Amino acid sequence: PLAGYISDRVGSRTPLMVFGSLLSAVCFAVLIISGNKVLIMISILMIGLSMALTIPLSQVLVGEMFSGIGSGLAVAATNTAGRLAASIPGAVGGYILQTTGTFAVVWGLALVFGVARVPFILAVGEKRKK
Repeated sequence: PLAGYISDRVGSRTPLMVFGSLLSAVCFAVLIISGNKVLIMISILMIGLSMALTIPLSQVLVGEMFSGIGSGLAVAATNTAGRLAASIPGAVGGYILQTTGTFAVVWGLALVFGVARVPFILAVGEKRKK
């Protein structure tokens, strides 16, 4: 609800999705460089916030992009693809952790993906709110 409320006030989903993606990248950087337990806990909570800012808005954006021509199927396909993709990081991250012996590489990869999402978010057009 928070992401939808804010994006409705701003009139665009893109800035909030970019912010959420970059927030996750910053938080993963904190996980890599910080040994402070409090900062680590705050970063983990903020990663959850970044997901709350990006995932629901992406679902709405897909629905809007395909409105009138199968938005239900498009949202369902996006949701299914997202759930399937969410099963991959555990296995890959576990392998990387086992191979390298450090979470820093796993978090570094997550940081890269957080930043790499931004050009894709910016490339997707959206209907402007008035």
